[in-house]
This record gives sequence, C-alpha cells and structure tokens, in this order.
Amino acid sequence: MKNQTLFQCVAALFCGFLFYSCQPSTDTSDCPVLKVDLRESTPSIKELFSRIEVVPLEDHNDSCLVMRLTKVLPYKDKIYVVDRKIPACYEFDRNGNFIRQIGHAGNGPGEYIYADVTSVMTIYG
Repeated sequence: MKNQTLFQCVAALFCGFLFYSCQPSTDTSDCPVLKVDLRESTPSIKELFSRIEVVPLEDHNDSCLVMRLTKVLPYKDKIYVVDRKIPACYEFDRNGNFIRQIGHAGNGPGEYIYADVTSVMTIYG
C-alpha cells in the first residue's frame, strides 16, 4: 500500500511536470523575428549586376548571322555566343567584331550536335 501511494505521488509529479513543460512560453523578447514578404517580385537589373555593358555584335558578315541568341559568355578578351536555331557557336572580340564560327553542326568528326558555350570553352578556351 505504501509503495502504491509513493508510485501515485511520483506519477502525479511527473504528469504535472509534463503538462507544465508543454505550456507555450509567453516571453519572446529574446527571439529574433524574421518578416518575409511572400508576394512575387522581379528584381531590377541594378540589384543583380554591379556593371552592365552593352556590346553590339557585328552581323554584316555572311558567315555570322545570329538567329536566336541563347547564351552569352564573356571570357578573357573574347565574347562567345550560342545560337540554338542554327545551331552554332560564335566568337567575337570585346568590341563585338566577329572573329569566327567555332565548329559546325552535324554528325561527323569535328562537328557537334548540340552547341554550348561552356563545352566550347573547355575545348578551345
């Protein structure tokens, strides 16, 4: 009987601590609050880039007629662009003057099926 009373007291204390610890805390003075705006917004170009430079690409050369420009990669003193419509990869200098077409589309040796600037940079850069 004594053991049963002791067990009931310990169980009551345990349940009391359990219910007390599950109460929400009302003191939030030391918790930082982060407010997030969930509305969709488009950042301005000035927020994304520290410097913007427009370089008109030479297009009067018959061997370089860019139809659908999909990628541009400035690298060292050159600008590499990919045209997915043709498909082709072109090399320009920093002033936009056409230098050359890199490779040709096709299935044969030295030809590519898919033009990608990063692949070209690995091979020719």
